[in-house]
Amino acid sequence: MPSSRSRIADASAVSHVYIPRFVGSGTVMRDLVAAFDWSSTSLGPLSRWSASLKTAAAIVLNSRQPMFLWWGPELIQIYNDACLPSFGDDKHSAALGQSGTRCWAENWSVFRPEIESVMSSGAASLFENRLIPVRRNGQLEDVFWTYTCTPVFDEHDAVAGVLVLCNETSQRMFEERRQQDLNSLAEGLAACNTEVDIMEAVHSDHTPSSSDIRFVAFDDGEHPQDGLPLISLRTRELGLHYDLTLTFGLNPQIPFDEHYRRFLEKCSVIIGSAMIEAVNRRAHELAAADHDLLLLNTPVGTAVLVGDDLTFQLANRAYCDIVGRQDIVGRAFDDVFPELIGSPVRTAFCKVYETGKAEISSEMPVRLNLDGRIQDRFYTYNLAPLRRSIGRIYGVMVIVVDITEQVLARQETERLNEELQLAARSKDEFLAMLGHELRNPLTPIVTALELMKLKYPAIVQEQVVIQRQVEHMVRLVDDLLDISKITRGKVELRPETVDLREMLLKAVDMAADLFERKHQHLSFDVPSIHWHGDSARMAQVVANLLTNAARYTHEGGRVALSASSTDSELVITVTDNGAGISEALLPEIFELFVQGRRSTDRAEGGLGIGLALVKNLVQLHRGEVHADSAGEGKGSTFTVRLPLEPPAHVEKVPAAANAVPSSTRLQHILVVDDNRDAVDVFADLLGMHGHQVTVAYDPVEALDIFSRQTFDVAILDIALPRMDGYDLAIHIRQLDVNERCTLIALSGYGQTQDKQRSRMAGFIEHLVKPVDSRSLLDLLDTL
Repeated sequence: MPSSRSRIADASAVSHVYIPRFVGSGTVMRDLVAAFDWSSTSLGPLSRWSASLKTAAAIVLNSRQPMFLWWGPELIQIYNDACLPSFGDDKHSAALGQSGTRCWAENWSVFRPEIESVMSSGAASLFENRLIPVRRNGQLEDVFWTYTCTPVFDEHDAVAGVLVLCNETSQRMFEERRQQDLNSLAEGLAACNTEVDIMEAVHSDHTPSSSDIRFVAFDDGEHPQDGLPLISLRTRELGLHYDLTLTFGLNPQIPFDEHYRRFLEKCSVIIGSAMIEAVNRRAHELAAADHDLLLLNTPVGTAVLVGDDLTFQLANRAYCDIVGRQDIVGRAFDDVFPELIGSPVRTAFCKVYETGKAEISSEMPVRLNLDGRIQDRFYTYNLAPLRRSIGRIYGVMVIVVDITEQVLARQETERLNEELQLAARSKDEFLAMLGHELRNPLTPIVTALELMKLKYPAIVQEQVVIQRQVEHMVRLVDDLLDISKITRGKVELRPETVDLREMLLKAVDMAADLFERKHQHLSFDVPSIHWHGDSARMAQVVANLLTNAARYTHEGGRVALSASSTDSELVITVTDNGAGISEALLPEIFELFVQGRRSTDRAEGGLGIGLALVKNLVQLHRGEVHADSAGEGKGSTFTVRLPLEPPAHVEKVPAAANAVPSSTRLQHILVVDDNRDAVDVFADLLGMHGHQVTVAYDPVEALDIFSRQTFDVAILDIALPRMDGYDLAIHIRQLDVNERCTLIALSGYGQTQDKQRSRMAGFIEHLVKPVDSRSLLDLLDTL
């Protein structure tokens, strides 16, 4: 039988013959099918083809999917243009009109049972990624196919042919297989420790039966397979700092292309990297031996733990002494310290091992079993991950310092500080309570003194003495309450812009009585300067300094008050020629309850809180105060420095008239206080001014009286037994449905919150003991 090529007519002759529409023209295969001498085959000329054959041929030739048709008993072959790359030059174009058994002789043993099954059963079959070697391009090549074999029925409903729809998947299958080989190679070499281990592993992985690599030779060594295609690659040319030449024996049935070459380059990089790791590991082991020797001899507690179970690879004597364990090398952490399983210490070790991030603990409590009992210890840890040269973590290095003694000492200090703070709070509370309790007896004394002035105006000298001593006691109580407020942070400044000269004149007035009685000379050199601050509190500061100077200066002595300013600072100075201050006392002069030496009579004594009050009030104004003295008997100087803010606008307020009108409106007043002396003299005083007064000594009695009488004013003490003044006010309001009665609170406490609570309870005024009678009478006149 002539060959297929001899049965294809000349192309010029084809253009003059009739070409059936189902064949068409314009492509390589359509033109070849049209020019082919089909009469030389069992199919006969195109004009005599059956309708079923024409239809099947038209499907093949018009499809862009690789497809060919086997027809008749001889399985005569027709294929389309999409099959040309897979057929190669060896099969095309001889395969056209050729029988399947002849065209695919090299693998017909694979095809024959599949074709016979389709022809006999009339059922289609599917095969995916099947390796079917094909002779093409001058050699036998490994080719992967995914194809279906579909029966084609003729006009008699018999299977006349097989339609094969095929896709070559070789490249995809090569890539998947090569990636698996790369992964396997990397995993195998990861377990190798030396260069020899790596070479043995590479030789065992690439045997003559391997798909892509038949053998690997190192540095021009002997080739175990002669006659195979070879390629040599140098790792240094692939970017590695390691010079190694690898010669690969190739699979002759796989075309050598760029994909194949890149696969071999990746293999070379993996092998070269493993070699580098082995060289570095050997160097690291040598260095580690020296490093371990250094760690064993260091005086700091050091240990090395390796592996997932944190096995002690090294622990020096200092570490063993700190943790109270010996012979721990080679044992896991949990075995050495079973009491620390689940502890923060073990968690920290594991975290560094797992994350590779170093950690430094400032202070870590550890409960260790030492000498047969659990003891609390405190350590600082410096934890660092240990890495192989390729970055893989294999352990943790631990440096530990025992800080138990320091921590226990600090805890004891903190405990003592807490006790001191508690004592300070108790002291402040005591001072506040003492000031309040001292106000209660002062109230009847002050009121009784007012009564004496009204009843016995001729007895002047005794009243002056009592007045002076009462005022002195009031100042002491006020100082107690002020220092208590400041130490508890209860003082709120009320800043305003004032004239400095006027403010300090008020301070002089507050201390003038003492200067007069001791016949002392006070010089005053203060310019008129605008200053912004709490004028009442600063006048109190200067008055305290003047009073202090007068107390410690002999009769007829000299005291000077002066002031000056710069652009940013105000300086106030009080100087005396009195007793002076010793060098030992000078650093403590502003401390609470500290006093200088004075005469035994203590004629103008104090509690030692005046200068402490000065210091705190000055600091509240963001200023400072200091004392200077050349020594005992050489006088002293106190200097106050305050920040000088830009002056604000000052409005002149007309001074109030000195004369206070007498009571013009008589009231029916209920006075309630459990202090009988206080309430009785208070009632007498109000009665002498024309008011009608009823007294009650407890809340129950007061409510009973109020329910039976009508009152214009009720003055209620807040600190009453069984029912305080706030609750009593609420009950009175319930009885006084017409709200005719005005409520005034009387208390030893005068904080802002105390006054706010009084207003909430319905009081129109909150008076602080001891009450100034003139202020109370003026208040009653306004109601």
